[in-house]
Amino acid sequence: MNTIEAKLGYLFWYAVIALSVYSLLSSIYLYIS
Repeated sequence: MNTIEAKLGYLFWYAVIALSVYSLLSSIYLYIS
């Protein structure tokens, strides 16, 4: 299952998770500072 659709799906979910983690860390950083 090495199709382009699968790779795009993995990239999409990776971007979503990275964005949520980044927003969480930035909110925590703003709350601490």
